[in-house]
Amino acid sequence: MHDATSRTHERGRVGRPCSLTAPERQERLLRAAEEAFMELGFGATSMEHIARRAGMSKRTLYSFYPDKSTIFTAVVGVLNDFPRNSPLPTTSDKRILVQALRQRTIDIAAFAISERQVRLTRLIIAEAINHPELASLFQDKVVSRAVGYLVEGMRALQSVEPALKAYDAEWMGMTIYTSSVGNLHLQRLFGTATTEDLFRVEKRIDSAMGLFGIKPE
Repeated sequence: MHDATSRTHERGRVGRPCSLTAPERQERLLRAAEEAFMELGFGATSMEHIARRAGMSKRTLYSFYPDKSTIFTAVVGVLNDFPRNSPLPTTSDKRILVQALRQRTIDIAAFAISERQVRLTRLIIAEAINHPELASLFQDKVVSRAVGYLVEGMRALQSVEPALKAYDAEWMGMTIYTSSVGNLHLQRLFGTATTEDLFRVEKRIDSAMGLFGIKPE
């Protein structure tokens, strides 16, 4: 009897993150929420389901996130693999800035076509009719952020290349993004991208930058 009671007690504690710090609890909740949203969709996912999947109480979940929309916003906003951590080099050397812009575009492309982002984008498209706020959220948290990352690089390049000042930096950033990433992203969403398409990313980027006479050396 004692052994059975002990086993029952142990089973009741499985997954219970008693020793986790607050940031670790938050990370675990976000991971559980993302898995639930991907599996069930936004509409069918409940706060109770997220808490149960995370092995936590609803009270703990609500202490971090007051409602489902808030935790979904957090899931979209947690872009740990978003290449925002590399500052632009402080230099007036055009060659270095061109290489930095090219690398930023490569990083953005890799991010956009990653499995996580493709799955998340599919989810938002599927839910957009019933939850249009999710599409707006994705535009603000992901697309605008990615383009802004390139615009920052374009403005730095404009500061050392007078000819580029004839163009609007935001328009250039969007053009390079859509020309090099847009179609490939659609192919990934539809599941039609081939290995050859993925390997051609850098060639696409060089062609897009070439539209403005920007050529990496």
